[in-house]
Amino acid sequence: MAHGGQAIAPGDALYPWYVACLWGCTGAFFIFFWSRAGETLGMRAWGLRVVATDDDDTPLSLGRASWRFLAMVAGLGLGGLGIWWGLWDSRGAMLHDRLAGTRVMRFDRHRRPRRRSG
Repeated sequence: MAHGGQAIAPGDALYPWYVACLWGCTGAFFIFFWSRAGETLGMRAWGLRVVATDDDDTPLSLGRASWRFLAMVAGLGLGGLGIWWGLWDSRGAMLHDRLAGTRVMRFDRHRRPRRRSG
């Protein structure tokens, strides 16, 4: 709408704002779902949940979910170093999980996941 229905191309004055908006929406999506239920819809389909390394039952705090997202973006920006890290890690954890103090665990996806009370 801001560009009259035309695509915003690199070099356009609105392009940095467009990219920032895309990253902001992506971050808001992951941070919201990781801190609400510990999982996105895709993670639920695969039976995966993100938890703090010191607690298996509660979703991540907003701060920890934000830190995990920022570390994930930084690892991707370094040529995928954050993902490749998992191949050599003793626990198989990605770099962003190590930095944020989180881990990805499997759960029985047919069992209803616990909800946070209050």
